[in-house]
Amino acid sequence: MRGIQLAKDSNWDAALAEFNASIEALPNRNAMANAAICLRQLKRYSEAYAMYADLLQRFGATISPDEKAAADSALGELRSDIGEIDVDSTPTGATVVIDGQPHGATPLPSAVVVNAGTHSVRVSKDGFNMFESQVLVAGKQRRAVSATLKPLSRSGTLLVQEQDGRALSVLIDGAAVGKTPWQGALGLGQHSVALRGEGDLGTAPSSATVRESQTTTLVLHAEPLDAELRIEPLPSNANVFIDGVSIGNGVWQGRVKSSAHTIEIAADGHVPYRKVIVTARGQQRVLRVSLERDLSNPMWHAGFASHPYLELVGGLAVTPSLGGAAQKACNSTVTSPTGPVGGCASSSAPPGFLVGARGGFEFAKGLGVELFAGYFSLSASEKRRVVASGEQQVGTLYSDNLADTTSVNAPTAAVSASYRLLDKTPITLRLWAGATRATIRTTNAGDFVGTYTSAASGMTAAASGPIAAHVSVPEVTQNIWIPIVGPEARFGYRFSKRFSADLGVAVLWAFPGSNPRTGNNSLGNGANGAGHRSAVLPTVTLNDAANTTKSGGLITLPLKEDAVGTFFTIAPTLAARLDF
Repeated sequence: MRGIQLAKDSNWDAALAEFNASIEALPNRNAMANAAICLRQLKRYSEAYAMYADLLQRFGATISPDEKAAADSALGELRSDIGEIDVDSTPTGATVVIDGQPHGATPLPSAVVVNAGTHSVRVSKDGFNMFESQVLVAGKQRRAVSATLKPLSRSGTLLVQEQDGRALSVLIDGAAVGKTPWQGALGLGQHSVALRGEGDLGTAPSSATVRESQTTTLVLHAEPLDAELRIEPLPSNANVFIDGVSIGNGVWQGRVKSSAHTIEIAADGHVPYRKVIVTARGQQRVLRVSLERDLSNPMWHAGFASHPYLELVGGLAVTPSLGGAAQKACNSTVTSPTGPVGGCASSSAPPGFLVGARGGFEFAKGLGVELFAGYFSLSASEKRRVVASGEQQVGTLYSDNLADTTSVNAPTAAVSASYRLLDKTPITLRLWAGATRATIRTTNAGDFVGTYTSAASGMTAAASGPIAAHVSVPEVTQNIWIPIVGPEARFGYRFSKRFSADLGVAVLWAFPGSNPRTGNNSLGNGANGAGHRSAVLPTVTLNDAANTTKSGGLITLPLKEDAVGTFFTIAPTLAARLDF
C-alpha cells in the first residue's frame, strides 16, 4: 500500500523499493505488476521485461485474461527498448560482468537482456588478463561478444582477508572469485575489491594496487550495509568512483552504508562530475548523471559537420553616460551669481533596449562567424547649471535648471566571431565589430537670469534692469555613423540537438566623431550665427527716471557642444538559437 501511494506521487524509486520488499515477503502478482510499471517509468527496461516475464511464468495460469493481455502487451512494447548480449570466452569458465552486475560463467545458459544503448562487458578468469569491451546494442538486436583471454605475462598476488576471520565472497572488479581468505594472481594495477556475505553483511568497494611479483594484502572489515545505491552514468561507459575507489565503467548497483558518499564520474571528452550524496537506511538511492560534452576535446571534432545557425536576440541596453558635453558638465563647475557651483543638479540615463537577429556559420567545432542586424535605443537627461552668452549690454546669463535631453536611435550592423564550448549548457564567448547609423535628437529648456546695463553718456547716467526668460532653442537632428566594438559572454541550455537558449551580456564601445549641437531656427541658420543655438530675449525695463524699455537682444547657449562622445553600452539580453 505504501508503494501504491508513492507511485501515485510519481516517486518511482521509493515505490519500487516497497514493491520489491512486498515480493520478498510474499511473491504476488499485484506487487510484481506494480514493480514492473515502476521499472518501466525508471527506464530500466530490461528489468521491467524480466519482471513481466516472471509474472507470467509464476501466475500466468491464475491471473485474469485482462491482466495477462496487459502483461503480454507490455512485453511487446518493451522489446523495442531492449536487446541481448551473448558472451562466450576462450577458455570457458570465465566470469561475466555486464554493467557491474555478475551474470555467471561462460558458456552462459542464455543471452543477457539489456536496455538498448552502450554497455560495459567484463570477462575475467584466474591467471588471465581481464577482457573488457563497450558494446552498443540496438532495440531488438542481439550482439555477440567473444572474449579471448590471454594468460598473465606479468602479474602480482592479492591476498584478501576478513578482519574477524569470517568466510565471505570476494568480488574482484565485480566478479566473484572465491571466499575469504582468498589469494590469487591478478594483472598489475588497481583493482576494486568488495566482500559479500549473507543478508546485508559486506564491505563497500576498496582499492587494491597489485605490483609485479609482490603480494598485496588487503584486510577488510565486514559490517551491515543498510542502504542500496544505483548509479546510472551517461555515457554508459563512464568510469564511476565511490569515495575515491574506481568501481568500473557503466551502471553500478550495490549495497553501501547509510552515510555520505562522494560520487565521481569521468569519461573521455566530457566534463567530470563530482557530488556528495547521502544514503538513508533501508532505502535505495538512484543517481542518474548525464555528463556534459567538452566541445574543446578533439574527439568531438571528427564527427562535426559545419552548418549555419540563426539567433534572435532581445534585451536591455544600459549606459552610465552618452559622453556628450551635457553629461561631461556634471563633472565640472560653473560660476553662478553667488560663486562656483557643480555643473549638474541631476542626471539620469534610463535603460534602453537592443533587439536583432544574428545569422552565423559554424565552420569548426564551436567556432563561428556571424552577421548581426538589429536596432538599439538609448537616452540620457540632465538638469544643468549653465552660463550662456548675451549681447554686449547683457554679457552673460545664468540658469540652474537647463533641462538637456539626448536620445540615440540606431539601426545596427555588426560582424562577430564566437567560440562555443560545452554541449548541454553551452558557454559562448564573442567579439563584435560593426557600426550604427545613429539618429541623435537633442532638446534644451531652462530659465535664465541676467542684467541689461546701458552705457553712460554725456547726457545720461548708466542704467540697468533685470532679465528673466524661459529659453528653449530647437536643435538640428543629426544622423551620423558610429563604429562599435566589444566582447560578449553568454551562458545557456540546449533543449534539443537544434534548439538552445541563453542569457548573456555584451559590452559595446561606441566611437562617434564630431557631432556639435546646432540650432534649428532662423537665428541659428543665419549668416552671422550659423549653427548657434540662439533665441530672442524679452524687452527690459531700465531703472532710470523714465523707465526706459530696451530689447534684450539674443541669448546664445554654449558653443561647440557635442551631443554624444565616446561611450559604452552594457546589453544584457536573452537569445534563442536554431542550428540547421
